[in-house]
Parts: sequence; structure tokens; C-alpha cells
Amino acid sequence: MSENQFENIIDRTLERIDDLNVNGWRIYQNSGLFRFGIDAVLLSGYAAPREGEAVIDLCSGTGVIPFILLAKNRVKEITALEYFEYFCSLIEKTARLNSCADRIKPVCEDVRNVGRIFVKNSFDVVTVNPPYEKNGHGIDSKNGIINAARRETLCDIGDIARAAAHLLRPAGRLYMIHRPSRLCDVFCALRQNGLEPRRYRLVQSYADSAPSMVLLWAVKGGAPYLEAEKNLVIYDKNGGLTAECAAFYGREAYERV
Repeated sequence: MSENQFENIIDRTLERIDDLNVNGWRIYQNSGLFRFGIDAVLLSGYAAPREGEAVIDLCSGTGVIPFILLAKNRVKEITALEYFEYFCSLIEKTARLNSCADRIKPVCEDVRNVGRIFVKNSFDVVTVNPPYEKNGHGIDSKNGIINAARRETLCDIGDIARAAAHLLRPAGRLYMIHRPSRLCDVFCALRQNGLEPRRYRLVQSYADSAPSMVLLWAVKGGAPYLEAEKNLVIYDKNGGLTAECAAFYGREAYERV
């Protein structure tokens, strides 16, 4: 499958520069395709890379997770793996915009091909905000790029788990955000590839609403032990971010709410 088939749906006149809401950093996005949402922000706050660790973000899109991690000084440098050349070009533009081109390495490649381009056991941390829906489920978008971001048309959870297993060193960690409805699929795929789920945290919009997202992390070669963390509530009763959720954005964003 080639990106050429999507070329006619990329309208470059719709490119825009948006506020990343962290330390004054900004990001290039295309309003005709998709812009980052709260799920990417939550994952970037949930991931916990340690100083000096090698980090790679899969299915990186416009690179929002890597750029937030860089802007917060959570990592010194990071690799961003993205299928679409167009999004890799936006990552490069954003890197120049924020003067961090020497700290981020965009790699344009299919996540299913990581074994061909990366040496096994090369990274300490993998982050990924993957497509949530199974291919063929729900209503497909007429826009193939949007569809690929939402559904497993280009890769599925098994592909993600296999890629992470190849990339991670022993005891390396995978941080992911997904849907609660797919937890069985996620846990099965991870364990089948030697990645042991260790913790998960359900995310709900309001205190009285059902969870709509789940944050989780797994350890390569870890012993079986799964812990459920306290649910994260995004909005308070007045519709503003809860203090706990605002911490995922950073204090600057919280002060603007």
C-alpha cells in the first residue's frame, strides 16, 4: 500500500500552526485531516521515560506526543515513526519551528517493517496512540488518512505489539492509550509478544460517566502482575479540567482554562 493513493486528499493550503500548550511550543497540523486531541496529551503525561533512555513513538502522526515530551524536557531526544511522508514533513517543520531539529528523528516507515530498519532491542521506551477500531467496524471515513488514524486499516494491535517487542530491550516499557472495549485484544496481543501488562488506568469524561479511554503500560519480559490504578476524570462538574487532568497538560495550560 502506497501513500500515493492518498495524495489527492491532502490539501496543503489547510496547514496551520497551533499552540501545543506547553512552554510556548507550537505544532504544524492540517485542519482538513486531523488535529491532536486529549488522548495524545494524556499519553504524553502518563508515559514515564527516565533520563538518558532511548524513546520511540509509533504511529506518530504530526508528532504531538514526541513534541510534548521534548517541550516538557521529559526526554533529551526521541524517534518518531510515521507511515505518511506528509506527516513526517510536518514533524520536520515543527522541529524547525521550535528549534529542536537536533532532538527529534522522524522516520517514515510502516510499523510492520521495524525489524528491517531498527536493530532488535534498541529502545528503552515505546509510546503509541494507535488506531482504536477494528478494520471494518463502524462507519468508514471517505478520507483514507483519517480512516487509517481511526481504524486498523494499515496496522492492527498485533502489529503494534510485535513492533514494540522487537524495539524494546529486556525490561523496556510500552506506554499506550486505547479504548476499554479493546482491552482484551490489547492484553492478549501484548502477552503473545512477551510484553506483560503491568498497570492500566481508565479515563472518564466526568465523575458519573463511563470510561471512554484507558492508559496502560507493559514491560518486556516482565512477571505477570496487573494493577488497576484510580480512574482519571477529565472534567469537573462545571466543565473545566480537573486539577489532576490539568497536570497532564502542564501548568501553563491549566492557567488558561
